[in-house]
Amino acid sequence: PIPLYRGITPRRSQEPMGLEEPQEMDLDNRILESNEVLSLDPNTAVFTPRLKETNDQREARKELYIQRRIFKWWDKSGNDRVKASEVFERNERELDNKWLTAQRRALMEIQRQIREQLAQQQREARLQQEREERERRAQQEREERERRAQQEREEQERLELQQREEIERRRQELVRQAQQRREERERLRRELERRRQREQRTREKQIQRRRMRRYITGDVEACAQNLHEDAHKALDATHTPVRQPIPIIPDGIAQDVDGLALKQPTLRQIQFARDRLNGMQRIAFYSDGSVTNIGSEQVSAAFGVVVMTERGSFEPAISGRVAGYATSALAELCGLLATLLISPRNTPVDVYIDNSSVVHNFKTLVKERKSTTAKQRLRSADAQWWAMLYYAYETQGRMVNVQWVRGHAGNLGNIAADSLAKAAHRSDTGLWRLDQQRHHDMRCHAQFAKHTVDQDVRQVLKLQSAVRHHRRWLSQNRTREYIRDCDSISWTPTLRIVHNNNPPKTGYTSLTDCGLRAHRIKKLHGMLPTLDQMRQRNPGLYITDSCQRCDSGEVETDHHLWNCGVSMEDQQYEWGEIAGKVVTFGKRAWRHAMRKWQQEKTKAEKANKEFVARCPTFTERDEREVWTSLEWISGVGERHRRYMDTRSETEDAVEVWTVKDLYRGLVPVRLIDTWKQLFETTSFIATYMATVFVAEIEEFGRTGIWNKRCEETVAWEKSVGITTMSKRARGRTGDEGHPRSGGDFSDLTRRRANAPNETDVKRAADERVCQHFLGRVKLGMMERLHGLKTNLLTLDLDQ
Repeated sequence: PIPLYRGITPRRSQEPMGLEEPQEMDLDNRILESNEVLSLDPNTAVFTPRLKETNDQREARKELYIQRRIFKWWDKSGNDRVKASEVFERNERELDNKWLTAQRRALMEIQRQIREQLAQQQREARLQQEREERERRAQQEREERERRAQQEREEQERLELQQREEIERRRQELVRQAQQRREERERLRRELERRRQREQRTREKQIQRRRMRRYITGDVEACAQNLHEDAHKALDATHTPVRQPIPIIPDGIAQDVDGLALKQPTLRQIQFARDRLNGMQRIAFYSDGSVTNIGSEQVSAAFGVVVMTERGSFEPAISGRVAGYATSALAELCGLLATLLISPRNTPVDVYIDNSSVVHNFKTLVKERKSTTAKQRLRSADAQWWAMLYYAYETQGRMVNVQWVRGHAGNLGNIAADSLAKAAHRSDTGLWRLDQQRHHDMRCHAQFAKHTVDQDVRQVLKLQSAVRHHRRWLSQNRTREYIRDCDSISWTPTLRIVHNNNPPKTGYTSLTDCGLRAHRIKKLHGMLPTLDQMRQRNPGLYITDSCQRCDSGEVETDHHLWNCGVSMEDQQYEWGEIAGKVVTFGKRAWRHAMRKWQQEKTKAEKANKEFVARCPTFTERDEREVWTSLEWISGVGERHRRYMDTRSETEDAVEVWTVKDLYRGLVPVRLIDTWKQLFETTSFIATYMATVFVAEIEEFGRTGIWNKRCEETVAWEKSVGITTMSKRARGRTGDEGHPRSGGDFSDLTRRRANAPNETDVKRAADERVCQHFLGRVKLGMMERLHGLKTNLLTLDLDQ
């Protein structure tokens, strides 16, 4: 049995209670009021519950206390003690039952709590075991990873050690090879030096013999000229170098100028400059080139070299004119060559040049020439001159340093060299030219139109092919008829319009683009299929060639197409709209130019460079002034009567520019120049304005005039029974039932007979290319085919 609260036992005796009963009840109350309860000790497995007093126990205790107080009252009042005892006994039994019931419930709750506690302890024990197992496994994994990491570190150290050993072995091998190369170069240098000494002794002996011969014959120069001519006549087709006698050269520079065909005044000038510079510890030169009258017969290329004195001033050192292709790069190159020739041997020399390409090529083609390929040496521009410059660089002692200096930026040395180069155009000391038979690096030389080719032969052949194609195109009958003045056309924007802003070099293609390009090229050459052309091709099919849009009865020719009275009202409206947007085009291009100018200025300021570009300007003009600037184009007055008078229609019989030229997409150079002056802006902005203006005129002519004409003409052809098959039966398919033209291809024979001679065209093109390289003429963009670089129609301009 589970013991109850200590000190409380159920009363079952029938004996009356004494007066000391209240004291016993007080003791019981004190016991019940205490918090001492039984508990279960898990170690001894003895149930010692520790329970708090429940509500039922509290109510029973209170009721027992009340009954006892009543019993005491009855006892004092003299009531029946026996009856009170019975009542009390009954009540006490009921209270005992209630007490036992509450105690059983408490025990059941205690048992439940004990079971839950045991289950919790078991769960905690299992969790503890699992944690220990996981920790053990984690420890094993850490140990395994550490073991593997240690093995990997050992393997990595072993590999690094092997790599270091391999690198050291390769380094030693490279050192050994470098040592062998140095020894080989030293051996070759000694061999070359011995060879040069032998050649020097041979030349000195020849000079002595020539001096003796001079006193004997008295006409050495004439003899040398005769030998020179005989040597040229003796050249065979293989262009084998011929070592002819060189002219009388002052002592000390005979070996240096070997390979150059210089006259006596130039040789004396070189010798005098070298004698004057002997004894200087370090020399600073400024060299500059100049080309004048480019594009004319009086073209001239010259150079000037000045030397800085100890006082800081600049004195002329040497100057001269250059033969061959008149380019600024060649003039700068000859100035550098002359600087090396007058520089004393084994003396540090600094040369300042304002041509960055010459400075770059000096580094690659001269200082690092042994590391360059044969293709780089031979296909570079002026390859023979660079080979001669390398020879002079080696002879001087490889102590020349070439640096770039900004030209026309206030540098006193550059200014002095530029002035000397401009003055050298009037010098009469002779031309600087190469002696092709005494060259050191090249065994044969290409010739073009009886002139030696100084440029890359492949580029020359490409240019020759382009110019020949252009000359052949100009000689065609339709070109001479519809493009009367080729030089008055700005071809860069014109080709942008013709090719729909997709030049052939971009590789872009589509059916729509091909169709637009074919239409514009036909329109450019007057080859649109008007009724006049269609009747000439197939007179049996087309019974009339009159315009089907108007009732004038005029023949539908290329001229009538753009001046038909039916489309004149639309033309007046569209021309007015496009002319009103010219100022908008200019503003757009001006904003773009301003942004670009500001970006370049900011970039120059960040780099601490001088920025001298002018700010682009644009002055707005009203629409009347725009129309006035177009009055020199025949036919503009009919397109807008409000601002134009009849003066534009009373021009000469031979019209250079008409509105149909603009409909073909041709951009006049005069229009660009006129708008440049009218709007007081730059060439770029004026070119953009003229390009967009003509592009919109051409687009309106295609969509608003030609397409509408085609719709009405096709409807008329269907009404008279002209079908697509009948058009194709023009002597090609031979379909029966379709009329054939009796004059098919007859006009082609006539055109072929009138075509110029192909040989004459090629000869004229080759002569023009040669004159271009000599600087006597300037090739146009259509001849050079290098004008498709500036995208004038798709600039990133804000709307």
